[in-house]
Amino acid sequence: MATALYTDKDTNDELWKECSKWLTRWGMLRADHRANWPDACIADLANILRDGVLLCKLLNKISPGCIDMKNVNLKPAMAQFLSLHNIELFLKTCVISFGLKDQDLFDPLVLFELTNFHKVLCTLSKLSLTKEAQKSNILGFTAQGVKTKEEDVIYQSLKSVYVRTNEPSWLQFTIPCPRPEDREEEVYDDLCYVTFSTCLPEVCIIFPPVLYLSPVYYFVACLFCFCYIREMPTNARGMNDPIYDVAGEEIYQDLCALRPVNEQPQTFEKRDFVIKELLDTEKNYVEVLAKLKRNFMKPLANQMKPQDHEVVFYKIYDLHEIHLAFYRELTRFRDPGFRLSSIFMNWRERFLVYGGYCANLTRATNLLQELCDCDENFNATIVAYEKEDNNGRFKLRDVLSVPMQRILKYHLLLEKLIENTDPNDEECNDLRRAREAMLDVAGFINEAARDSEHLAVIQNLQENIVEWYRSPDHRLVNYGRLIKDGEMKIKAHDDQKIRNRYVFIFDKCILICKQIKVRQFAFRNIINISEYHVDDTHNRAVLSRDARFCYHFHLVKNDNVMVYTIFVRTLELKQQMIKAINDALDNIHPAAIKRTNHTFELQTFNGPVQCFHCSKYLRGLIYQGYKCGVCGIGVHKHCIAHSGRCGSHNHHSTSDLVMNGADACLRDKLWFVGEMDRSRAQNELERRENGTFLVRIRPQSEDKDKYALSLKTNDTVKHMKICSTGEHEGKYYLSLSKFFSNIEELVLNYQTNSLKENFERLEENTKLLWPYRQLLATVIRNFEPTEICHLPLREGQIIYVIGKEGYREGWWKGRNDRQESGFFPSNAVRIDGEARLNTSRHFTQ
Repeated sequence: MATALYTDKDTNDELWKECSKWLTRWGMLRADHRANWPDACIADLANILRDGVLLCKLLNKISPGCIDMKNVNLKPAMAQFLSLHNIELFLKTCVISFGLKDQDLFDPLVLFELTNFHKVLCTLSKLSLTKEAQKSNILGFTAQGVKTKEEDVIYQSLKSVYVRTNEPSWLQFTIPCPRPEDREEEVYDDLCYVTFSTCLPEVCIIFPPVLYLSPVYYFVACLFCFCYIREMPTNARGMNDPIYDVAGEEIYQDLCALRPVNEQPQTFEKRDFVIKELLDTEKNYVEVLAKLKRNFMKPLANQMKPQDHEVVFYKIYDLHEIHLAFYRELTRFRDPGFRLSSIFMNWRERFLVYGGYCANLTRATNLLQELCDCDENFNATIVAYEKEDNNGRFKLRDVLSVPMQRILKYHLLLEKLIENTDPNDEECNDLRRAREAMLDVAGFINEAARDSEHLAVIQNLQENIVEWYRSPDHRLVNYGRLIKDGEMKIKAHDDQKIRNRYVFIFDKCILICKQIKVRQFAFRNIINISEYHVDDTHNRAVLSRDARFCYHFHLVKNDNVMVYTIFVRTLELKQQMIKAINDALDNIHPAAIKRTNHTFELQTFNGPVQCFHCSKYLRGLIYQGYKCGVCGIGVHKHCIAHSGRCGSHNHHSTSDLVMNGADACLRDKLWFVGEMDRSRAQNELERRENGTFLVRIRPQSEDKDKYALSLKTNDTVKHMKICSTGEHEGKYYLSLSKFFSNIEELVLNYQTNSLKENFERLEENTKLLWPYRQLLATVIRNFEPTEICHLPLREGQIIYVIGKEGYREGWWKGRNDRQESGFFPSNAVRIDGEARLNTSRHFTQ
């Protein structure tokens, strides 16, 4: 059935499209919303209605004030109890304020579970034809009360689709999505971007429709016109749109002064346009933050309670200081030794402050709206400041969303810069790493915002539970994220009664309550989910006195002393509940833990932590990853299998070091060990084979040269100080014969060139051969060399990864047991963990 939903374009599915058009006419959906695309399907509309938020806003748009929006859960995060509250509020208002009859309404669960979406559309059709809706002369739409067979296929298929559509990948950012009443993207573009209305329409004729396919900023690559086309995100423009006409777009003139075209240099490389776009938009963004401080934050300090002022302008001061310094760094990118990639790597950790900012943004804008609604004088003051700041074009709440938009743009600009950089250029790989770093930052911020919504839902639930017999310090947030909730019947094996219960499945527990009201619950029990497992051996429907609850499964305690029989209404709900419980169990005890000797436990980390294996941040605010109780390393769930053996990292792990940006970008290098003194390095390398090397941070170094290179050669350990010409813009070198832009470049050079040019006493063939750390890998597919520098691979063979850079993107360097080394595709092997190097010749797993 799900396939028919997406592929059959000939079925009679016009009703949902008419509803989508009606919502668009009311301004609840943008004309370019996904539900209005030519290839849209019914799920695109159904899923945006499921939580009831848009429906409540719709009623308030038709009849302002008919719903107190304070009673609406604007961020239900698809928690069933909150979504049903919104839907019931919508239905109640339809009767009271719009005169709909009970037979015109649908059951709240019908919408949330998408079991009869046709009935939902019929209700919305009735609403569109009411007197209140017709007052605005907005055309309604008519629905037939009887479904055709083709329509029934479409509506029924939603039951199997909505579970899948509810699980976006982390890269589908949740925080920048525009809403009908919000103008975040437009405001961001107007404040930070510049356009030339006099030349863009003509220039755009040059570009084919493929222009709209990439979610990146596009520039006009013409030498006769130095200007920009605004970003065209995939979810904002239709594929079959005509040529993009930006002449009618708002041109931001308040915050930037444009030089005439004839003042621009006559020759530019494509990458120069991207770099200038980065610099110009960063300059404008800094000015936006400065005006936000100057025109709003400071004058309102004496007109707001300190706690309210802190919430509304949370981190604005910090953001301005960060980006002011960041912009200064960017303007020096052409100075000797400066690279854009290094600037981003150095600043990525400071950008993590956006996690807190974006997580607080909804709270800030809601509080601002509440203050304006409750105090007419305060509202008038805000309006006056808005007029003074930008002639009233942008509301304060709109400007507060600009930082959220800005931080999610950097990886797109870097992507465009990579596209226009020669792959053989030494900076290309650095730009790729910078892009990955900024993607990682964006993912960290996105998950922090998402978790803030989860925490708000959990707090809402905690406040609405009565008869909570546990201590006040025992909070639901300690059990992790809410995975699934719903109404069901439960029978304990030592209880003869089948009881109506409302169940909440968290990462670490199952909370069982009795529902008193729509949003009020009485606590009954809490089950440690790790002590139970699901038994679904009897999976057919059963007859019961309540025919609605005819599907069941068993929740069995691992020691078999307790069994719960769980009854649910539908097969789909049963499958969802079982999946939620199994997912929770897998989060607590991932299967990969069995393949390592670490004692990993699901952990909430108090601050930003980088994964020991991949060096990317553990994302979110609660239970971000796993921490070993012995060696203390933290990893992602998917990195557990590659975390190596416990104990092998205790003495040289870089995971617990506090590093600046430059050190952090070295963290995942196999030869980098973080801070280590000379004697320790001597001891570590003495028992290793010749050619083994490491780069370390010299502890408590009093001079500017903080790095040192230690190498075992001719059965002795040599220590070489890595000199630099300056703290920021300087080059690195071992001797004045050759300079390098960064540490990695220096290491790559001496892996292929002799160190004798720096030290006369070394032999001619002295090179950096084997990094201090090496990864054990199993070959999963054969690889035949096509170049002399390649390493042949045979499926099942064991090799050692000794480098992840120095050749092409997606290629690693390794060696086999015959000491042959070379490059190979990284997808040809499976990493099994870190190799243990016990002697100068032999490796053990």
